Amino acid sequence: DRAQAAYEGGPMSRGEVEEACLARSYPDYEALAAGGRFAALAPRLYQALLAWSAGAVQVVPHAQQEIAGE
Repeated sequence: DRAQAAYEGGPMSRGEVEEACLARSYPDYEALAAGGRFAALAPRLYQALLAWSAGAVQVVPHAQQEIAGE
């Protein structure tokens, strides 16, 4: 589950739970998701950001560069 991985982190990424305020209230994703409040409030909180990013953000890859000596 991507939400759990984002919250708890993993071997190659830090999780949001490393924020002390979040860790005190919700020590893991199970505690955050308990009761269904997170699932109900997350769309209301992030929907505007998601809509904005879909229309205003453009991802352009960098051109590949040759490495000296190859």
